[in-house]
Amino acid sequence: MKKFLGILMLSIAGFTYSASAQHKHTEESAATPPAVKGQVYGEDIAERKVISASELEKNLKGEVPVRMQLKGTITAVCQARGCWATVDVGEGKEVFVKMKDYGFFLPTDASGKEVLLSGDAFVETHTVEALREKAKKQNKSQEEINAITEDEHQLRFTAYGITVLN
Repeated sequence: MKKFLGILMLSIAGFTYSASAQHKHTEESAATPPAVKGQVYGEDIAERKVISASELEKNLKGEVPVRMQLKGTITAVCQARGCWATVDVGEGKEVFVKMKDYGFFLPTDASGKEVLLSGDAFVETHTVEALREKAKKQNKSQEEINAITEDEHQLRFTAYGITVLN
């Protein structure tokens, strides 16, 4: 009987924690203001020298973060809480953006908005070995795994502030 009561109490405590975590997640999402022109998320950083897509890779130093500003159009946003986004910065270049220390979030319906990104850009490299391991975990076929023969380089950005331009 004591074991049963102990298990019951642990189950109730786990359910309560899960419900409070879900409530907090909902509160954070609801607290994010809509993406309208002039809305600032994170730090309000004045526009300075914005780097163009053609200058982006010239200014990067591999995986060492470089402080800069970019303009682009949001193409996707994390639908769970707005904690990441992908931004098309032009010339076929897309940047994966995360918010500094998860200090702010974007609204989940911000896709299509033109934005000014202020923060640190860098290139993240995924090795062939890491990509193959990921493919195995995703239950890809051996043929698909063997087709991975080159490292993947992804443009990344840690945003200190994001300003909606349209």
